Amino acid sequence: MSDKGRENRLRREAKRQGLMLLKSRRRDPHALDFGRYMLMTMETNLVRLGSEPNAFSATLDDVEAYLTRSAEATGVSLTAAEAMDLSKRTELAREAGSMLDVVMPNGKKLRECTFAYVAEVGKALEGWGIALEGWDTQGQLGRA
Repeated sequence: MSDKGRENRLRREAKRQGLMLLKSRRRDPHALDFGRYMLMTMETNLVRLGSEPNAFSATLDDVEAYLTRSAEATGVSLTAAEAMDLSKRTELAREAGSMLDVVMPNGKKLRECTFAYVAEVGKALEGWGIALEGWDTQGQLGRA
């Protein structure tokens, strides 16, 4: 597949996950960011990939690895939008004192889920750079 075809495929995949793939507009082939990419969230414009050590530092290989790692790393696959939504719902539930009533990605309330499933969800969230207070990846729930 050509680089342009691969770029378009990754752009579509990023969009499905609530992200946008941006390509550097630099035209100087000697510039550090020439032909490089950055992934940002569509909702909040947070940079998820390609900002270190400088803007537009990710290659297409980096982008592809980032977009596919969440499903491969854990048994739970969350898009960026789903991860952000779960994070917001969890924060609201914590403030209301009803953490165990949060509806998880499998459609069950947290109180009905196994520790193993909760740990997998926690790992999937960590894959998106989201750490929730009161959660750890060992399947334990603490008090925040």
